[in-house]
Formats: sequence, C-alpha cells, structure tokens
Amino acid sequence: MAFRTDGSSHIDGIKNEKQQIKYLQDGAAHSVVTGLSKNFQVVPKGGTQFKEDFQIVDGDTIVKVSAKRKKKLSTGSYDYVNSSSVMSEITSLSHVSSFVKGLKKAAQSKSTTRSKFNKESNRVLRSLSATDISKILINHVAKKNKGIQMMITDSTASANYWYEFEKSQMYKDVIRLLDDDYEYKPELVFGRGKTSAKIIFKNEDGDKIDHNLRVRLVLNNGVGALLGLSKSNKTSLATIKIQQDRCDKMLSRLQKQNIVTVF
Repeated sequence: MAFRTDGSSHIDGIKNEKQQIKYLQDGAAHSVVTGLSKNFQVVPKGGTQFKEDFQIVDGDTIVKVSAKRKKKLSTGSYDYVNSSSVMSEITSLSHVSSFVKGLKKAAQSKSTTRSKFNKESNRVLRSLSATDISKILINHVAKKNKGIQMMITDSTASANYWYEFEKSQMYKDVIRLLDDDYEYKPELVFGRGKTSAKIIFKNEDGDKIDHNLRVRLVLNNGVGALLGLSKSNKTSLATIKIQQDRCDKMLSRLQKQNIVTVF
C-alpha cells in the first residue's frame, strides 16, 4: 500500500470538509441531528486547537463532527492521529526528533536519507511495548475523539455514513485497556513496509481482535522537505499516525450494531 507524504492528503481533506459542510448546511444535517431549527449553522473548526473538523451549532446545541472522505471504502485509510507532539510522550519515541535533525544536518542524498530514516523507524516501532501502544490509543484516539460524531463520505457511491465514535466497538476495546484485568493487549504485526505496522489486540490464548488499525512513524512532509528540496513545504517532522484501514469492514461492523446512519 502506498502512502502520500507530500501534504496532498491534507489538501484533499480540506476540500472534503468544505463539501461536507455545504451538504450539511443545505439541509442534510436534519437527517442526522434531531431537533435542529432552520437557523442552524455548520462552522469550520479543525487546526491544532480542535479535534473536530466542524461543528453544527443551533443555539446552545453544539455537535462536533470529524470529516473523512474515501474514494472507495475498501482501499486506503484515514487518520485518527497525525501528530509530532506524541513523540515526546513516549520514551521509545523521544529521541526520533533529534535523529531527524541529524539527518537534515548531514544533508545526504534523498535515497540515503530515506533509507536511514526508514531503518530507524522500523527499529523504533519494533521497540514499542504494549504499554506504549495502549497509551497512544487511549490518550490520542479514544479520549480525543470522545464526544465526536464521525462522518465518512464514500465519493464513488455518493453516500455518507454517520455514527457516534463512543458507540463503536473499537472505542470500547481501547478504553478497556485502562483496566489491568482486561485480557487483551495491543500488539504490532509487521508486513513488508518498514515504517508501519498493523495493530491487533491479542490475549494469552492467542485470540485476536482486529479493528484494522495501523501505526505509522513517518516524516509528515517527506524527505524532500526535510532536505530543503520541496517548494511547497519548508519543514518535515517525525510524526506518529494511527490510521483506520479497511473502512468498509469497520462500517460493516457498525451497521450490524445498528449505530450508523447512511444519508
């Protein structure tokens, strides 16, 4: 699976939010939020201060919404976490920022720099403990998305999926990691890619829970920006991402729970 690291996915996301805001403002919001007056407003948020991309505001009623767009539900992924600040919270990750600064200072070729970063990324990911992974999932996926409605747009099928994040089984399983008696612990499964791994929950009997989550340790704007070779981006930081793969499977589970509205 190829991942974009040139910032273009962020640009696509902004376009998506504008389209979804217009769709909801034109009346679709009444399909998913009960009791709205005709004077409601859909207000853009996002940035570093807000986890939600926009809010539906109607008097004292505020509905926080995280917007995702998929060309096809069965391919690609979207982010729950895309943060460089996570690096300082986990001991195993805390040195990566200085490692990246060293790569920038060395100013070697793009291929050499990429190879060195990818090798270190793989080594660091393999060093993460179950406690490390749990901390990231609890603090940056479960807690930060609490109280947020998810809106996923399938552009190919012209369909929107809406659900409350806290009602998802993934949220419930992540929160249960706070319980010392919970028998499942997160574990990383590595494939061919050096900078990413699948996250599964596994107990001592080998039973697995798979929410199609993935962790990535990457440069947010790629190697070119790190070396000053990009016209569009002047910096590139080591970033942890937690992503949702196989959106179709995730939504299928939610539909079986009868907690998704399609509109």
